Amino acid sequence: MKELLGEGKLTAGHARTLIGCDEADSLAEKIIAQGRNVRQAEKLVQSAKGAAAGAKTKKAVPAEPDKDTDTLALERDLTALLGLKVSINFQGNGGSLTIHYKTLEQLDDVLHRLNQMPPAAN
Repeated sequence: MKELLGEGKLTAGHARTLIGCDEADSLAEKIIAQGRNVRQAEKLVQSAKGAAAGAKTKKAVPAEPDKDTDTLALERDLTALLGLKVSINFQGNGGSLTIHYKTLEQLDDVLHRLNQMPPAAN
């Protein structure tokens, strides 16, 4: 890569685009042979990375079932109230409520908020 830069066959922009790419040498030759500019080189590198990522097997993520508007509204309200993503899943007569957090501080904040709420009237 340094040699191609030194010879003026690649610019610094081209080289930056190729950094970290597994196929940098072959892509550099293709860029030179086709006379690609930096933007075209970026697209070439992205498509090569996408093809490599697509070749790796990925675990299929099941599609989330469609939720009714009331459930979506409840999820939005709880998300706004807690400041964290909330998911509601119904299962028969009951269901589950999932609160997604990233840090223990966020979890502590949820527990603090729940402790401050007045008991619900039945």
